[in-house]
Amino acid sequence: MGRDRCNHGKPTRRNEKTVGSVAGILGMDWNLLGLAFVTVFVSELGDKSQLAAIALSGGSQSPRGVFLGATAALLLASVLGVLLGEGTAHLLPAKFVKIVAAIGFAIMAVRLLWPGSEAGDDGQA
Repeated sequence: MGRDRCNHGKPTRRNEKTVGSVAGILGMDWNLLGLAFVTVFVSELGDKSQLAAIALSGGSQSPRGVFLGATAALLLASVLGVLLGEGTAHLLPAKFVKIVAAIGFAIMAVRLLWPGSEAGDDGQA
């Protein structure tokens, strides 16, 4: 088993399955790629950005322009998220970041499920 320097400069041992394979040659974790794709794809379904793209393309003569603009915006937002995540990973322990993310998602879930928490709701039925 060889040593590899793919983990933010920290030496890691290569997995037996990836040595000599395309994943080992490219230095890419294909499972992580697939997980990131599925996670972002599912989370973006019905998102405000998708609804905005639908609205823009419905009233547009150039759906290609809407597609390219929406793709560029999502790409830029993803790059910023990855850079922020990578920077955070160097500054803070991973366990702390996971705890903060879990608490943030729990708060959002409670706010979505709590009666009367909708935007613009004035508390009247």
